[in-house]
Amino acid sequence: MFQSLRGLTRLDATSKLAAMRLSEPDTKRWDVATQVRVVLAELQISGSELARRCGVGQRYMSRRITGEVEFTASEIRDVARALDVSVSRLFGEPCEVMAR
Repeated sequence: MFQSLRGLTRLDATSKLAAMRLSEPDTKRWDVATQVRVVLAELQISGSELARRCGVGQRYMSRRITGEVEFTASEIRDVARALDVSVSRLFGEPCEVMAR
């Protein structure tokens, strides 16, 4: 699956991966993970940087970003804060930057 993403820009690869993930059976889990990946691509932030901002390990965050493990409600809140977006954005709502 990931070989088909080689040579694409980060945003194109994220979009293609999102489309592939949404066709899988457990779409609820993939929805949040997909939206996190889309926001990361839009903001040009790496998963490693997100992990650092959230105070967790890279592997810990990677398992959630890929949809291997579901995000908990508190993790979704922490990710939204770290990315400075609303929680609703991580559920597919239009992007809006949170006021500090």
